[in-house]
Amino acid sequence: LPTPQRFRRAIAAAMPSQRTVSASPSSPTSGSDSDFEVRDDCLQVKSIAKSFAHYKVPLLVTIIGEIVFCSCMYEHALRAREEGQSMPGHVEDRLGLSDDYWTVFWTFLIARILIVVLWRASAFGGQDSHYAAFFMLFSTFQWVFYLGAYYVLQEELTGLVWNPNVMVQANDTHLAIQDTAMFKCINANGTLACRNQMNAAVVCKELFDPALCSGFTWIGATGDFQKCCVKNFYSLKRPADIVGIPPIIISMTTLSSILQWVAVLAMKWILEKNPLLSGNPGGQFVAGASVDILDAVIFANYLLHNKVLYPKYGIDKSGGAALADDSSFNLLVLTWLLAITTSTLAPAVYTFFRGVDSDTPNKVRTFQGALGDLTQSMRMLRSGASHKLVDEAIKLQLEQYCQESGGHAEVHQVAVSAPEGADSDEESANIESSLNMKMQADISMLAASSSVPESGVAKHMEGGMYQVIFDADGRKETVDITRLKPIIKRQAGPLAQGCCQGWCSGARSAHDSFDHFAEILDSIRSLFLLELPFFLWRYHFEIDSLAIDSWNVIVMGKNVVWGLHDLLVILTCNNPSATIFGYTPLATLSAMINGSAMSSVWVGPAGFFRIAADFTAVSVKRTMETDMKNLDTHKAWLLVEREKLLHDGHAVGMDSVALFDAAIARNAVNISDLQERIDMVHT
Repeated sequence: LPTPQRFRRAIAAAMPSQRTVSASPSSPTSGSDSDFEVRDDCLQVKSIAKSFAHYKVPLLVTIIGEIVFCSCMYEHALRAREEGQSMPGHVEDRLGLSDDYWTVFWTFLIARILIVVLWRASAFGGQDSHYAAFFMLFSTFQWVFYLGAYYVLQEELTGLVWNPNVMVQANDTHLAIQDTAMFKCINANGTLACRNQMNAAVVCKELFDPALCSGFTWIGATGDFQKCCVKNFYSLKRPADIVGIPPIIISMTTLSSILQWVAVLAMKWILEKNPLLSGNPGGQFVAGASVDILDAVIFANYLLHNKVLYPKYGIDKSGGAALADDSSFNLLVLTWLLAITTSTLAPAVYTFFRGVDSDTPNKVRTFQGALGDLTQSMRMLRSGASHKLVDEAIKLQLEQYCQESGGHAEVHQVAVSAPEGADSDEESANIESSLNMKMQADISMLAASSSVPESGVAKHMEGGMYQVIFDADGRKETVDITRLKPIIKRQAGPLAQGCCQGWCSGARSAHDSFDHFAEILDSIRSLFLLELPFFLWRYHFEIDSLAIDSWNVIVMGKNVVWGLHDLLVILTCNNPSATIFGYTPLATLSAMINGSAMSSVWVGPAGFFRIAADFTAVSVKRTMETDMKNLDTHKAWLLVEREKLLHDGHAVGMDSVALFDAAIARNAVNISDLQERIDMVHT
């Protein structure tokens, strides 16, 4: 009979770690060759202390922040209800949100503890990502309630105050102000002596109308009185928001601003440092979600903006009475709730469906992911890690090029150089001599300038040999790789053939299909539920006072840039190689966002001098840059062709690889020589 599970674990605990133990047929406990197999790594007990070692401080800060938020909101609501009874506008906590703060706090805290216990016991047979998703959800979603309840409660505790104004204006009915009684009085006696000249100083601006006025007063002199309108002008007022215990006293408005950033940090920490998925949080998808959450938290301040509260309370732009309309406020609340809710749920849903364990390596490592990590590592000045990431990014880019190509069946438009003499062949074999290589490169460049290579279409045959069909006469010839140079096709115009391709077709590389599809869905969510509506609302609120140096320009710019990025991901089906007019907009925009190009902006007079100097240097080097691009393209083509040869699944002779190595070495010498000349121009 099979050994009971408990007995298996006892045996595994007694075995040396990191070993696989199989029962032999001769063992007394063995009944057949198919008996149990004990693996220590499968039966390891999950360590809570080890998993939470890097998350202890963030967890402590998060819990303290929640306790402070709940306590202060409860105290604030109690004081506001008492003071709000003297103001109209239904100043009360009708929904009982202040009491729900503590209910939500304890519910979500107990839920997190329960999830950790279930994860520790591997209950229900779930993977680590399943438990991590629920732990992430119950560590972030309570902040959605805290923030949402704060703004809703602030609106509920908002009351009306009013100030009656007599609708009068200065008496300037005479042709000249000097002829008025008030002017003459002040000019002769001063302001104190003329304070009783009120009736002579003003006239009625708006006569009394029972349908429009709140009251009236008489304005004028004896025999010439006017029944003048008195209007109430309204404004919004909230009860005193002082909270705390003496001597620590702070306004709830200030405290909420601080706790907003605590909320952002708490959600960012759990997204990027999930203790149940230590070392494997999910890459760019989860890390990028904190940007949307930060934007949503900042945007929430508009929920208390007078442009939506005034219509809700029946106040027009000037402060007068108007018909109450809460449609704008309700639409704004709905926009914000959808944005922050989906931004918080998205990483949890993504983590749940990943189906990985904490010790499972990432399923795929892409060039874009390595490039993002490289940028972060360089910002943190990690020299060693940056060099490793550079090598990894180059390797991944080479693999992506190979995957996106048509394999050995692919044909290439090439230029074929004339075969070299025996002496030249002997020199090309001596690659170890850098002097000979440089002399050979110079001779090759001179020969190239005096003879025009023939063009044709090349297709790989075997090893380093290609069959070329020449364009001029259609003849076929087998040539080696050292004589071939790719021809870069230039677009004849913005509407030339092939100017727009790769859209709505998806990436052709072997990226992880789950991550690929998840990024498309997340871009749809981000564009239509956050970036686009946030930009339109911000434009509505800030258009009257928008300045180029204001914070609102930065956040609106974020909505534009990220919204454009999301749109490109959707239209290209997340294909970074999609082109339009010969450009790859998605790849370019992604590199700009990940690389923080704004950090290179020069400011001040020194910046202008630097710009002028750079412009001059670029003008001089422009003629050389085309040659450098051609050499770089030639090298990249050689590397891709060699990589395809090495990974085609067949035996590759050393002579074939040597041909590619010789061509690559010759190209490297040419690049080095041209770079020296470019550097001389730069200096």
